[in-house]
Amino acid sequence: TTPRNANAPADAAFDFEAIERALAHSVLAHAGQLRVQVQHFQFKGEAQRTGRLGRLRRSVPQQPLPETVLEAVCAQLDTQEQMQALRTCLEQAIAFLGAVHIGGQALAQQPFKQFLAETMLVQTEELNCWCTTTIERNVRLCHLQSLYVGLQDGGGVDARYREPLPPPLAEALRDARIRHAELLPIMHDFMTQQLREATWPANASLKQYLAFSTEVDLEEEEWWVLAFPEALELRHAQATYELSRDLAAKI
Repeated sequence: TTPRNANAPADAAFDFEAIERALAHSVLAHAGQLRVQVQHFQFKGEAQRTGRLGRLRRSVPQQPLPETVLEAVCAQLDTQEQMQALRTCLEQAIAFLGAVHIGGQALAQQPFKQFLAETMLVQTEELNCWCTTTIERNVRLCHLQSLYVGLQDGGGVDARYREPLPPPLAEALRDARIRHAELLPIMHDFMTQQLREATWPANASLKQYLAFSTEVDLEEEEWWVLAFPEALELRHAQATYELSRDLAAKI
Protein backbone atom coordinates (compact mmCIF):
# COMPACT_ATOMS: atom_id res chain seq x y z
CA THR A 1 0.00 0.00 0.00
CA THR A 2 1.04 3.60 -0.61
CA PRO A 3 2.04 5.26 2.64
CA ARG A 4 -0.13 8.23 3.64
CA ASN A 5 1.44 11.48 4.73
CA ALA A 6 0.72 11.63 8.41
CA ASN A 7 0.33 15.42 8.23
CA ALA A 8 -2.22 15.41 5.36
CA PRO A 9 -5.91 15.73 6.19
CA ALA A 10 -8.00 12.63 5.71
CA ASP A 11 -10.35 14.42 3.26
CA ALA A 12 -8.55 17.17 1.31
CA ALA A 13 -10.81 20.08 0.29
CA PHE A 14 -9.94 22.44 -2.55
CA ASP A 15 -11.35 25.91 -3.22
CA PHE A 16 -11.66 25.58 -6.96
CA GLU A 17 -13.08 29.09 -7.44
CA ALA A 18 -10.08 30.59 -5.66
CA ILE A 19 -7.73 28.47 -7.77
CA GLU A 20 -9.51 29.63 -10.94
CA ARG A 21 -9.24 33.29 -9.91
CA ALA A 22 -5.56 32.89 -9.09
CA LEU A 23 -4.83 31.24 -12.42
CA ALA A 24 -6.81 33.83 -14.34
CA HIS A 25 -5.00 36.63 -12.55
CA SER A 26 -1.56 35.15 -13.17
CA VAL A 27 -2.27 34.48 -16.84
CA LEU A 28 -4.22 37.61 -17.77
CA ALA A 29 -2.72 40.25 -15.50
CA HIS A 30 -0.09 41.29 -18.02
CA ALA A 31 -1.93 40.39 -21.23
CA GLY A 32 -2.67 43.12 -23.74
CA GLN A 33 -6.18 43.94 -24.93
CA LEU A 34 -7.37 42.68 -28.28
CA ARG A 35 -9.52 44.76 -30.60
CA VAL A 36 -11.75 42.38 -32.51
CA GLN A 37 -13.25 43.55 -35.78
CA VAL A 38 -16.24 41.60 -37.04
CA GLN A 39 -16.89 42.43 -40.68
CA HIS A 40 -20.49 42.31 -41.88
CA PHE A 41 -20.76 41.86 -45.61
CA GLN A 42 -23.86 42.85 -47.52
CA PHE A 43 -24.86 43.50 -51.08
CA LYS A 44 -25.56 46.97 -52.38
CA GLY A 45 -29.04 48.10 -51.34
CA GLU A 46 -29.52 45.14 -49.00
CA ALA A 47 -30.66 47.32 -46.09
CA GLN A 48 -33.77 48.40 -47.97
CA ARG A 49 -34.59 44.91 -49.26
CA THR A 50 -34.21 42.90 -46.06
CA GLY A 51 -36.01 45.02 -43.49
CA ARG A 52 -32.82 46.08 -41.72
CA LEU A 53 -34.21 49.56 -41.21
CA GLY A 54 -36.83 48.01 -38.95
CA ARG A 55 -34.15 46.22 -36.94
CA LEU A 56 -32.17 49.46 -36.73
CA ARG A 57 -35.19 51.27 -35.25
CA ARG A 58 -35.57 48.59 -32.59
CA SER A 59 -31.88 48.81 -31.70
CA VAL A 60 -31.29 52.56 -31.84
CA PRO A 61 -34.14 55.12 -31.54
CA GLN A 62 -34.44 57.10 -34.77
CA GLN A 63 -35.55 60.65 -35.52
CA PRO A 64 -35.74 62.77 -38.69
CA LEU A 65 -32.68 64.58 -39.96
CA PRO A 66 -33.52 68.27 -40.55
CA GLU A 67 -34.29 68.89 -44.22
CA THR A 68 -31.72 71.71 -44.38
CA VAL A 69 -29.01 69.30 -43.24
CA LEU A 70 -30.04 66.65 -45.78
CA GLU A 71 -30.02 69.22 -48.57
CA ALA A 72 -26.57 70.42 -47.51
CA VAL A 73 -25.24 66.86 -47.46
CA CYS A 74 -26.49 66.19 -50.99
CA ALA A 75 -25.12 69.51 -52.24
CA GLN A 76 -21.66 68.94 -50.77
CA LEU A 77 -21.17 65.45 -52.20
CA ASP A 78 -19.79 66.40 -55.59
CA THR A 79 -19.39 63.01 -57.26
CA GLN A 80 -21.29 59.76 -57.59
CA GLU A 81 -18.27 58.01 -56.05
CA GLN A 82 -18.64 60.07 -52.87
CA MET A 83 -22.36 59.40 -52.71
CA GLN A 84 -21.85 55.67 -53.17
CA ALA A 85 -19.11 55.58 -50.52
CA LEU A 86 -21.48 57.23 -48.04
CA ARG A 87 -24.28 54.80 -48.89
CA THR A 88 -21.90 51.87 -48.39
CA CYS A 89 -20.88 53.07 -44.92
CA LEU A 90 -24.52 53.71 -44.06
CA GLU A 91 -25.52 50.17 -45.02
CA GLN A 92 -22.62 48.71 -43.03
CA ALA A 93 -23.56 50.71 -39.93
CA ILE A 94 -27.27 49.84 -40.27
CA ALA A 95 -26.46 46.14 -40.66
CA PHE A 96 -24.15 46.16 -37.63
CA LEU A 97 -26.48 48.06 -35.31
CA GLY A 98 -29.48 45.99 -36.33
CA ALA A 99 -27.57 42.76 -35.68
CA VAL A 100 -25.92 43.42 -32.33
CA HIS A 101 -28.69 45.31 -30.46
CA ILE A 102 -26.34 47.47 -28.38
CA GLY A 103 -28.39 50.62 -28.75
CA GLY A 104 -30.22 53.03 -26.53
CA GLN A 105 -30.62 56.76 -26.15
CA ALA A 106 -26.96 57.33 -25.29
CA LEU A 107 -25.72 55.53 -28.39
CA ALA A 108 -28.34 57.27 -30.52
CA GLN A 109 -26.59 60.60 -29.89
CA GLN A 110 -23.13 59.36 -30.90
CA PRO A 111 -21.77 61.11 -34.02
CA PHE A 112 -21.92 58.91 -37.11
CA LYS A 113 -18.29 59.55 -38.04
CA GLN A 114 -17.07 58.71 -34.53
CA PHE A 115 -19.01 55.43 -34.56
CA LEU A 116 -17.54 54.42 -37.91
CA ALA A 117 -13.99 55.25 -36.83
CA GLU A 118 -14.03 53.81 -33.31
CA THR A 119 -16.48 50.91 -33.53
CA MET A 120 -16.59 49.91 -37.19
CA LEU A 121 -12.85 50.66 -37.61
CA VAL A 122 -13.34 52.40 -40.95
CA GLN A 123 -10.06 53.87 -42.15
CA THR A 124 -9.57 57.64 -42.01
CA GLU A 125 -8.86 57.86 -45.73
CA GLU A 126 -12.18 56.19 -46.52
CA LEU A 127 -14.07 58.52 -44.18
CA ASN A 128 -12.42 61.61 -45.59
CA CYS A 129 -13.64 60.60 -49.06
CA TRP A 130 -17.23 61.60 -48.20
CA CYS A 131 -17.46 62.91 -44.62
CA THR A 132 -18.12 66.62 -45.03
CA THR A 133 -18.22 69.13 -42.21
CA THR A 134 -22.02 69.03 -42.32
CA ILE A 135 -22.08 65.27 -41.77
CA GLU A 136 -19.44 65.36 -39.05
CA ARG A 137 -21.23 68.08 -37.07
CA ASN A 138 -24.87 67.11 -37.56
CA VAL A 139 -25.38 63.42 -38.34
CA ARG A 140 -25.72 61.09 -35.36
CA LEU A 141 -26.74 57.46 -35.13
CA CYS A 142 -30.34 58.50 -34.50
CA HIS A 143 -30.35 60.01 -38.02
CA LEU A 144 -29.14 56.95 -40.00
CA GLN A 145 -32.59 55.90 -41.17
CA SER A 146 -33.52 59.43 -42.21
CA LEU A 147 -30.23 59.93 -44.05
CA TYR A 148 -30.43 56.57 -45.78
CA VAL A 149 -34.00 57.14 -46.93
CA GLY A 150 -33.22 60.72 -47.95
CA LEU A 151 -30.40 59.59 -50.22
CA GLN A 152 -32.67 57.25 -52.16
CA ASP A 153 -33.95 58.65 -55.43
CA GLY A 154 -37.25 56.75 -55.32
CA GLY A 155 -36.32 54.92 -58.49
CA GLY A 156 -37.13 51.28 -58.89
CA VAL A 157 -40.79 51.53 -57.87
CA ASP A 158 -42.91 50.29 -60.74
CA ALA A 159 -44.78 52.94 -62.73
CA ARG A 160 -48.22 51.61 -61.77
CA TYR A 161 -47.52 52.66 -58.16
CA ARG A 162 -46.40 56.19 -59.00
CA GLU A 163 -49.66 57.95 -59.82
CA PRO A 164 -50.26 61.42 -58.31
CA LEU A 165 -52.45 61.94 -55.28
CA PRO A 166 -55.92 63.40 -55.83
CA PRO A 167 -56.21 66.69 -53.90
CA PRO A 168 -58.71 65.32 -51.33
CA LEU A 169 -56.35 62.47 -50.43
CA ALA A 170 -53.36 64.79 -50.24
CA GLU A 171 -55.32 66.98 -47.86
CA ALA A 172 -56.32 63.96 -45.76
CA LEU A 173 -52.66 62.98 -45.40
CA ARG A 174 -51.97 66.38 -43.86
CA ASP A 175 -54.07 65.41 -40.84
CA ALA A 176 -52.03 66.49 -37.81
CA ARG A 177 -52.72 63.19 -36.06
CA ILE A 178 -50.72 61.15 -38.59
CA ARG A 179 -47.22 60.39 -37.34
CA HIS A 180 -45.28 60.80 -40.55
CA ALA A 181 -41.89 60.16 -38.93
CA GLU A 182 -43.16 56.68 -37.99
CA LEU A 183 -44.98 56.13 -41.27
CA LEU A 184 -42.04 57.02 -43.51
CA PRO A 185 -39.76 54.02 -42.78
CA ILE A 186 -42.72 51.63 -42.98
CA MET A 187 -43.60 53.05 -46.39
CA HIS A 188 -39.98 52.90 -47.51
CA ASP A 189 -39.53 49.25 -46.52
CA PHE A 190 -42.79 48.26 -48.18
CA MET A 191 -42.05 50.05 -51.44
CA THR A 192 -38.51 48.73 -51.82
CA GLN A 193 -39.49 45.17 -50.92
CA GLN A 194 -42.87 44.86 -52.65
CA LEU A 195 -43.37 47.50 -55.34
CA ARG A 196 -40.31 47.21 -57.56
CA GLU A 197 -42.29 44.97 -59.90
CA ALA A 198 -45.93 45.13 -60.95
CA THR A 199 -46.91 42.23 -58.69
CA TRP A 200 -49.90 43.68 -56.84
CA PRO A 201 -53.05 45.32 -58.23
CA ALA A 202 -52.78 49.08 -58.41
CA ASN A 203 -56.27 49.53 -56.95
CA ALA A 204 -55.54 47.47 -53.81
CA SER A 205 -55.76 49.17 -50.42
CA LEU A 206 -52.48 50.79 -49.44
CA LYS A 207 -53.54 50.81 -45.80
CA GLN A 208 -54.17 47.06 -45.76
CA TYR A 209 -50.93 46.20 -47.54
CA LEU A 210 -48.88 48.38 -45.22
CA ALA A 211 -50.46 46.80 -42.15
CA PHE A 212 -49.76 43.28 -43.46
CA SER A 213 -46.17 44.02 -44.50
CA THR A 214 -44.71 45.48 -41.31
CA GLU A 215 -43.78 44.03 -37.94
CA VAL A 216 -45.20 47.17 -36.32
CA ASP A 217 -48.70 46.55 -34.95
CA LEU A 218 -50.33 49.48 -36.72
CA GLU A 219 -53.82 48.40 -35.72
CA GLU A 220 -52.90 49.32 -32.14
CA GLU A 221 -51.95 52.87 -33.18
CA GLU A 222 -54.77 55.38 -32.83
CA TRP A 223 -53.38 57.70 -35.51
CA TRP A 224 -53.32 54.82 -37.98
CA VAL A 225 -56.82 53.59 -37.26
CA LEU A 226 -58.51 57.00 -37.13
CA ALA A 227 -56.49 59.27 -39.41
CA PHE A 228 -54.65 57.37 -42.14
CA PRO A 229 -56.88 57.56 -45.25
CA GLU A 230 -58.75 54.37 -46.13
CA ALA A 231 -59.13 55.47 -49.76
CA LEU A 232 -55.42 55.38 -50.57
CA GLU A 233 -54.50 52.70 -53.10
CA LEU A 234 -51.21 51.13 -54.11
CA ARG A 235 -51.20 53.37 -57.18
CA HIS A 236 -50.63 56.29 -54.77
CA ALA A 237 -47.69 54.69 -52.91
CA GLN A 238 -44.85 56.81 -54.32
CA ALA A 239 -46.80 60.06 -54.01
CA THR A 240 -47.87 59.16 -50.47
CA TYR A 241 -44.27 58.47 -49.54
CA GLU A 242 -43.03 61.75 -50.99
CA LEU A 243 -45.70 63.82 -49.25
CA SER A 244 -45.09 61.98 -45.97
CA ARG A 245 -41.37 62.70 -46.29
CA ASP A 246 -42.04 66.40 -46.81
CA LEU A 247 -44.43 66.55 -43.87
CA ALA A 248 -42.05 64.64 -41.57
CA ALA A 249 -39.28 67.13 -42.36
CA LYS A 250 -41.46 70.01 -41.13
CA ILE A 251 -42.14 68.48 -37.71
